[in-house]
Amino acid sequence: MTYAIQISWRHIMLIIQNRTDLRLKCKSCPAKMFGPCRNVSSGALDAMAQASQNSTYNKGTTIVHQGESLRHIGIVVSGAIKVTNVRKDGRQTIVALIEKGGILGGVSGSVSRFAYEAASDSEVCTMPQHAISRILMDYPEVAYRLLELTIKRSEEVQQWLTLFNCRTTIQRLAGYLSALCALNFPNTKSRQKMLLEIPIGRRDLGAYLGTTPETLSRNFHRLNAMGILEIIDGTHIDVKDNSLLTRVANESSEKLQTVLNSSHRTNSDHSKVFWVQFS
Repeated sequence: MTYAIQISWRHIMLIIQNRTDLRLKCKSCPAKMFGPCRNVSSGALDAMAQASQNSTYNKGTTIVHQGESLRHIGIVVSGAIKVTNVRKDGRQTIVALIEKGGILGGVSGSVSRFAYEAASDSEVCTMPQHAISRILMDYPEVAYRLLELTIKRSEEVQQWLTLFNCRTTIQRLAGYLSALCALNFPNTKSRQKMLLEIPIGRRDLGAYLGTTPETLSRNFHRLNAMGILEIIDGTHIDVKDNSLLTRVANESSEKLQTVLNSSHRTNSDHSKVFWVQFS
């Protein structure tokens, strides 16, 4: 009898310890600030923690192949995932970048129309579709949060298409960096410095922005010369004036040159030409 009680007590303690570990895992997760697990009940967070598993992917690793059946939903914890479409002739087009808090995969079984590849060393929290479907039914706040993210993503795609089709390459870069600022520093004033890490290499970023790595480097230099940002190293920049960065991204073509000329600095420290060698 005493032995049975001891076994039961140990079992209870293991359950408590396991739940504590799961809560700590989710509590310290960066995606909790952006993903579908943000501002949900402790019960929902426990259910997601029990169903989830974190996986790391080295840069260049394919997570989901185009045409592969989708069996999981993933939340990007760190890094960046590029979504690509491979044409019949073998050419590859980057159609989207998914960064921390973003969703990949789906909640119902289907075939992926795109390939998902780690654009940098990345960590993804994955859950089986049957598990997330049950969580959505049991915890409506998770379903509501997932709907919010879906609508937000749709709006971002619409904004990006407008920016891509109607703007110059420097405006596309400015728009991308401004979006990174909004993602990483949602409560920071626009004129405060923001240290950004560019999550992908210059070749992928150039392809995503519809330009070459060389033109991308020149545009980084131009924004640096204008005093909008400072290039720290190959993967980090210090955004000094996000309001001006946003203005460059959104200004009409008629007024853009005026903005660029009025903001350009002639100081030799900012006007020297150099190449930004992204990893």
